[in-house]
Amino acid sequence: LPYLALHKAAIKGRRAVCEWLLSPEGGGLGEQHLRADGDGNTPARMARAEGFEELADYLEERQRELATPPAAMEKRGEG
Repeated sequence: LPYLALHKAAIKGRRAVCEWLLSPEGGGLGEQHLRADGDGNTPARMARAEGFEELADYLEERQRELATPPAAMEKRGEG
């Protein structure tokens, strides 16, 4: 499978592009774009493999946020 835009940005360490793709103002990509590709690699895993630790941490956090229903976040005091 070809890489998704988010996977490409992650492997190149382009945090600003990743942030834009995940923002409502930008690409508005959802949690499904943070999942593993056909080879089993998530954008976070790809970023980490290339040495972009902070970007990988950011992508993992965004994945958790996007996978958590808003009501659950409010319960935890995050919303």
